[in-house]
Amino acid sequence: MIRLSTCLTLLTLIAAPLVALGENHNPTGFVDEITLGRYGMVRRWYTQVPTLRVRERVTSLKVQEDLLFAASDKGLLHCLDAESGHIRWTQSISEHGNEVFPPALTQKHVFVTSGNRMTQLDRKTGSIIITKELPSATSSGPGASEAFCYVQTVDHRMHAISLLPDPDDSFRKWPFKRRFTNPPIKWFYDAGSDLFNPPIVAKRRVIFTSANGIVHATVPDARRL
Repeated sequence: MIRLSTCLTLLTLIAAPLVALGENHNPTGFVDEITLGRYGMVRRWYTQVPTLRVRERVTSLKVQEDLLFAASDKGLLHCLDAESGHIRWTQSISEHGNEVFPPALTQKHVFVTSGNRMTQLDRKTGSIIITKELPSATSSGPGASEAFCYVQTVDHRMHAISLLPDPDDSFRKWPFKRRFTNPPIKWFYDAGSDLFNPPIVAKRRVIFTSANGIVHATVPDARRL
């Protein structure tokens, strides 16, 4: 993991919207408790999110189950406990500092896209398991199940990456067992328009939308719409 010095701050606030932020003159940038109370708000917690560079910005927040993910424009993904604000782990996703899109979760893994890569992480530790390069740059966050990761790219394509080794592959047979490090792209679909919204994985359907207003639905393991 990465030890970092510079920090950004996340606030979790509960209650009605604050309509007069101009009243906050606190030089730290925090809305003080008196002002919060005036609008019926309570600060549950706050925490400092580590960053690599002074100019780094948190570009997206995503809450899923008990986790809060903060992605940055310099290639970092931070995982926090959504109830307490405790930072569980921080991982560098892009060595080139590309923007990190919001992740997708399964029971054991976190999937995230940045640049032309899809990265699979251990959900508990944030350690990198697999990095898969794609033919072109990614255009949104991924969707995922235990068997597939669905990644959209700027060339209007939806890619289905298989996460399970083919039982007929030689490396599954003794004595040629080795780690499954390069999952294949089982199929792709050209939507004919930009794909900016993360796909939705629901039971036996993968649903995604294109910029031309079309909603696409396909089964996970075949190119049948």
